[in-house]
Amino acid sequence: MKLQEMESKTKTKQTDHPEGVLEAEWLVARKDLLTREKEFPRQRDALSAARLQLPMGLGSPARRVRCLTGVRAI
Repeated sequence: MKLQEMESKTKTKQTDHPEGVLEAEWLVARKDLLTREKEFPRQRDALSAARLQLPMGLGSPARRVRCLTGVRAI
C-alpha cells in the first residue's frame, strides 16, 4: 500500500470535534444545555401522567381455544 493511500484513509477516520470557543461563550452554551436537560424530566413526567389518565379499554370479547382438556374461553 502506498503512503498516500494510507494517509487518506487515516484522515477520513478522524472524528469531528466541536469548535473551540472562549470560556464566556462556553458558559452560556453550557447553561442553556443544563436548562434543557432539567426540562426533559418534567416533560417526561407530564407525558407519563397523561398516559395514566387515558381511559381503559374493555378488551376484546372472550375467545375460545382448544387445549388438552377441551375448549376453553380465555
